Amino acid sequence: MPDCPGCASPYTGPAWRYKDFEIYECHACDLQFANPMEAGSQSFYEMRYEDYMADAVSGNTHPGYRFLKEKIDATIQKWIPNGKRNVIDVGCGAGILLIDLQKRGLECFGIDFNPHLVRIAREQFGLNVEMQRIEEVAGMEVRYDLALLSHVLEHVADPLGLLCQIATLLKPGGLLIIDVPNRLYCRQRTRFYRGELGWGEYPPHHLSFWSEKPMRIVLKSAGYRVLECKSRPYPEAHVARHSLVHRRGWPNNPVADLGARILQAVGSVLGLQGTTICAVARKG
Repeated sequence: MPDCPGCASPYTGPAWRYKDFEIYECHACDLQFANPMEAGSQSFYEMRYEDYMADAVSGNTHPGYRFLKEKIDATIQKWIPNGKRNVIDVGCGAGILLIDLQKRGLECFGIDFNPHLVRIAREQFGLNVEMQRIEEVAGMEVRYDLALLSHVLEHVADPLGLLCQIATLLKPGGLLIIDVPNRLYCRQRTRFYRGELGWGEYPPHHLSFWSEKPMRIVLKSAGYRVLECKSRPYPEAHVARHSLVHRRGWPNNPVADLGARILQAVGSVLGLQGTTICAVARKG
């Protein structure tokens, strides 16, 4: 049996299957992961990221970034003192998350393995982004107040190792904000385990599958103190409002706002989980 790539426990066993991949579950931390843990090649990603790169060039932002941007803003205001502050985005893509931070005066740096996205970040948005490995960045003298890891951890073969490496990039007491897909997302949970979702939800694209419990345990194993860790709410207020107005034909006025708040309250009472797990952790 393979050891857990999250907490390194040997107590794992097969849970389900997707094509040629056996999906194991850790009995210690509840992380699910692919066996073998082999990521897709660079050509695999480049071939499938054409639409994403087109959106990046046009400046379009996926609606899912709204929640994460709000979380980043709230974290900076609450936990990072005013003054000269810097941030690194590991796996930054075209740098969408860094754009607003740079405009607000933060010193921003990003790394990514995709040369096309790095070029867009530099030429389209004027960002300080390099095609570098995290080991190269760790060898530099610069240390950061904040690290971002958005939809990256689920792609790597050694998530625990990556989190430990990021800790070396942070100043004492520095923060990490991490966002990963939630395997318990209420609208897709059954279809997910049947293998009925798109290619992007499964190996070799996604190698690990997260919920709140393994995220907390793995962050602690990597030496972080978890400040927040929870699933995105379902439904989010702006998503519920959009659905009521544009799909259900509700009037575009305060009535729709009230309806959205009611739907969100119902989702909270029922414990419905949204699309991602978001965590904020401090270097130990």
